[in-house]
Amino acid sequence: MQNYFKKNKFAVNFKIQQHMIASILYPFYLFIFKVIIWFVQFLYFTRLEIIAKFKIYFLLKYVIRYRKSIIKKNIQIINSNYTDREQKKIADSYYWHLADLFMETLWCFGASKDNIYSKVEITNMSVFEDIYLSKKNATILLSHIGNWELFCQWSSLFIPKLKVLTLFTPIKNELINKLIQTYRGRFGTVMISTKSTLNLYRAQKTNFPCINLFAVDQNPGAPDEQLWLDFFNKKVPVISGAEKFAKSLEQEVYFLHIEKKNNKYILQLEKIDYSKDSDYEVTKKQMKLLENNILNDPSLWLLSHNRFKFLK
Repeated sequence: MQNYFKKNKFAVNFKIQQHMIASILYPFYLFIFKVIIWFVQFLYFTRLEIIAKFKIYFLLKYVIRYRKSIIKKNIQIINSNYTDREQKKIADSYYWHLADLFMETLWCFGASKDNIYSKVEITNMSVFEDIYLSKKNATILLSHIGNWELFCQWSSLFIPKLKVLTLFTPIKNELINKLIQTYRGRFGTVMISTKSTLNLYRAQKTNFPCINLFAVDQNPGAPDEQLWLDFFNKKVPVISGAEKFAKSLEQEVYFLHIEKKNNKYILQLEKIDYSKDSDYEVTKKQMKLLENNILNDPSLWLLSHNRFKFLK
């Protein structure tokens, strides 16, 4: 028993020390991060970001060969009928998207309201007005298609009548995690950790309606305890927490469809109807909608993520 308390005390003290070190170093990291963001803004202003993107693309594809085998495996799973030429074309487009994503994310952390507005368009903006008039909160399901960091900032900027809540998985490095959350929330988006979902329920009690953003294409923890569904003809564990949350609060659910045209993201909300008494109806529908969205342009999905790590 004494050994247990000693070990536990050591762990607590170590965590406190880590937190203190992080607090001391945070201003330094923030300064460096601001310099990097300023530099990227300068590149965009002078149109030199094209050269920077090419260098990142070349580094990822030909030097590091970043997750080449995972990207190839994912492309083959998405459509086994792709020819070798088609697979290489999608992989090449993905490396370009990854380079663009890296630069664009740093850019959006320092971009002005008007600049962000020019990068995103939603085809059925009236849905948000309907949510506001209904005086009821709603759940929106999105995926790692396009630039999710940009969407976090866009949503709080251009849906001012609604409170925007985003569920996120904390980054292990405390300093980086704090930096990212600071910039994600710079226009008002409220970030809520997946490790404290009780806060998500508390945040529903607001004077005006809110929308809850859930990413649904990640590998869930403890896969053996999850719901397993077909995804591109593979049995995979899927996240069903968004459905449980929405049903428990009787919220309407929407899927966010994403395309990219002329360097601009085009978003469209599609309502997912469900029966309150049905089992996993929303989750099953969200996976089919996600499949269709990915097939529309596979290179915009996070192909380097090992989404098919667990299979049955």
